[in-house]
Amino acid sequence: MPIYYQGNLANRALSVFNTHRNMMGDKLRMELESGHNPFKFEQYDKLETVADATTPLVIMASPGMLQNGPSRELFVKWAPDKKNGIVFTGYSVEGTLAKKVIDSHKTVVVGEQIINREMSVEYISFSAHADFKHTQDYIEILQPPNIVLVHGDQNEMGKLKNALVGIYKDRILI
Repeated sequence: MPIYYQGNLANRALSVFNTHRNMMGDKLRMELESGHNPFKFEQYDKLETVADATTPLVIMASPGMLQNGPSRELFVKWAPDKKNGIVFTGYSVEGTLAKKVIDSHKTVVVGEQIINREMSVEYISFSAHADFKHTQDYIEILQPPNIVLVHGDQNEMGKLKNALVGIYKDRILI
C-alpha cells in the first residue's frame, strides 16, 4: 500500500530515521543494509492527487489538531466515508476539532460545514512527552532536591502532581 507524507516536519523526521540507522534494532538495521528502506515514502505536494484516490493508501500529515492545513482538508473530504480512518498519535487540546473527533463526536462542525463522521477513529499515544513511569524513572535517576511541574493540561498536571506528591512529598513545587 503506498504511503505518502506531507510537510517539512515529516521530511525532517524521516531524515532522522535515515541518518541514525545505528540506533535501530538489529532486524531493522539488517533490512536497511539489504537495500530495503521502510522509511522511503513519497511526498505529495498537491492534495487533490491523493484526496481523490480510489485505491487504499496511507497519508502522514501534521495534524495541527485538525485546526487547519492538509490534515483538516483530508478529514473534511474523507470523514463521511466508513471505508476511511484516521489515527491520532498525540495529545489534542480541549475544544479543537481533533479532540472532538477523538471523543467520538459523530457530527462535527468544521467552519460553516456540518460533517457526519463515519470514518473510524483510533488514538495511539505516540508522544515526545514522557509518561508517568518515564517521569518517575527520570526523577529516581536524578534525585533532584525540588520538582517543578510546567507545561501541561490542567487536569493531567493535577493527576501527575498528586501521584508525585504521594512519592516525593517534600520536593514538589507548583
